[in-house]
Amino acid sequence: MTKEPPREGLESRVKELGKKLALAQQEKETAQAQCRQFKAILGATPDFIVLKDQKFIYRVANRSFCEFLGKSEEEILGNTDFDLFPRPEAERYRLDDAKVLETGTPQIQDEVTTGNNGKKHLRVAKTPVFEETGNHLGLLCAVWDITEQKQLEEALRRSEEKFRTFADFTHNWEYWIDPHGNYVYISPSCERIT
Repeated sequence: MTKEPPREGLESRVKELGKKLALAQQEKETAQAQCRQFKAILGATPDFIVLKDQKFIYRVANRSFCEFLGKSEEEILGNTDFDLFPRPEAERYRLDDAKVLETGTPQIQDEVTTGNNGKKHLRVAKTPVFEETGNHLGLLCAVWDITEQKQLEEALRRSEEKFRTFADFTHNWEYWIDPHGNYVYISPSCERIT
């Protein structure tokens, strides 16, 4: 026959378990609130944010990235670049991802890719993500659409070429001086005369 524990000991143990349960419930609610805030932040940014695990499988994809690909989050998560991009692009992404994970060094580069709305110029930052223990969790990719910036740079370059062509063939004196009084451009007419 087993001996029953004293009633006071059981009541004390029940109270202790009740406190632990309340604390666990509070921690769960805090974690859920943080998760909602995290999703709100990811959803609000126009930048593409994705998290790939060590096997290069998409685990997180924000709204902007989903819209860029023209796919739902469910269609992206659990897949790799080979499921989402043309093979040459996917191979390039895989090599870059592997290099970042192998070296543990972040990488930033400009790329041209094809999305749901055509060709885009992108600035891609890839960063290894580690657990508190130091083990690789995966790879965070943050991507900025710089298509408009590239288009403006090209328009400026063409405008400068037109102006230079005009200035080089005019008989007028054309020169530019920077705010410090330094000559930054002198037309050939000006050079010939001086």
